[in-house]
Amino acid sequence: MSDSYVQFYVQKISRQGDLLWGENGVLMGSGHGAARTYAGDLHAVTDGSGGAIVIWPAFPSQPEEEPSSLRTHVARIDFEGNIKWRRDIPGINLAITDGSGGVIIAYTDSYDEIAVLKVDAEGNLP
Repeated sequence: MSDSYVQFYVQKISRQGDLLWGENGVLMGSGHGAARTYAGDLHAVTDGSGGAIVIWPAFPSQPEEEPSSLRTHVARIDFEGNIKWRRDIPGINLAITDGSGGVIIAYTDSYDEIAVLKVDAEGNLP
């Protein structure tokens, strides 16, 4: 594996400091290492049930080539560390919980306008 390939993990830590989702955490995805540039765009919010909704950017893997386009992913992980759903979204600037197991995401669209997206607890876009 080249240095330009990265994997994205999340981990739940108890109040006592114990790792709750295995030694390495939950593998969320992987991609081209250029996504390291966007590390400030990683977000996690509570799902209200002991799990989390995680949002992260990634470039698709393209060995020996420049990455094509940044993609942003959102996934819900339950309290046991199981990925319940995952989907691609247009982007991320800010994320907050919706109080019902979903997330509200603000992002800048392709016209540099601020847009808001809601993803419900099942991963739907109502």
